[in-house]
Amino acid sequence: MQKKDTTPRQQRSPVLAVPSRQRQPRSRKAQPPPSEQKKARQPPSAEEMERFSEGRLDLNRYLIKHPAAPYFVRVKGDSMMSVIHPGDILVLDRVVVCGDGDIGIFRIGDELIVKRLNTRDGRTWLVPENPAYEPLEIEDVMDFEMWGKVLHVIRTL
Repeated sequence: MQKKDTTPRQQRSPVLAVPSRQRQPRSRKAQPPPSEQKKARQPPSAEEMERFSEGRLDLNRYLIKHPAAPYFVRVKGDSMMSVIHPGDILVLDRVVVCGDGDIGIFRIGDELIVKRLNTRDGRTWLVPENPAYEPLEIEDVMDFEMWGKVLHVIRTL
């Protein structure tokens, strides 16, 4: 019989997993009448577009290594604050294994948390970037699983 994880909730950073194939509904904003709309700059010429653009980008080609295993996850919590912020979207791959120093998403019991994986002297630690949180040592009695490696962070500026 496994012991229940007794790590205090404030030391964990829960995340909400959203499979990459699922679309989120968009809200529609009311447009002002044409008489009140501001005039925009002229659209760029074909020459400007060719000079300053890389053309069409397929983000899947740049962000995803294994097309069958990507997930997009929106972050809640501040334990990784210097690197990852609340509201950021993480691109993770469930096929790629986290190594020492990698940031990953880990399952402890029924919660998912984002931390940096550190291994030393045969022990495994999940380390937050925010100094207000303590590292968490993974013990054999914990219901623990490496859920995916974070490959990219998408943030709105």
